[in-house]
Amino acid sequence: EKEKPERQEIINNLTMDNERLTKERDELLDDISVFEKELKDLTTEYNSTKQAQTEKITEFEAKKVKLSRENTARKSEKADLEAKLKALKRKHESEKAERQRKIDDLVRIVEKLDAENNNLEEEIERLKKLLAELQLEYDQLSKQWYQRRVAITAGEY
Repeated sequence: EKEKPERQEIINNLTMDNERLTKERDELLDDISVFEKELKDLTTEYNSTKQAQTEKITEFEAKKVKLSRENTARKSEKADLEAKLKALKRKHESEKAERQRKIDDLVRIVEKLDAENNNLEEEIERLKKLLAELQLEYDQLSKQWYQRRVAITAGEY
């Protein structure tokens, strides 16, 4: 009989240990479920973040390529514009030099014409004097001729 209470106590102790361990196991299983859910949520969040970052990186790389192309195109356009500007400057300088040559030629022509004009004015003055002298001589000869005519008509000559 003495063995029975000891045995009963052992059974009771083992039953209590079993209940406690079962309760702890259930709590641990609940904790594992919570941890598994958190792990699943964190994995989903990580994958979403990773996907978003990958998309952003891809987008950034695409923009980088686009900007690089645009930059290359702008550099090419700038070089073309600089070449055109240089050509226009050369053309402008050439036209400017040509205009200056024409102006210089015109100045020489005007100076030559002024000199010729002065010579012509002097010649005109000389010819006017000569004409005045010839007119005077003509008037005298006309008068003499008229007087002779009158005299011839009158029978005096």
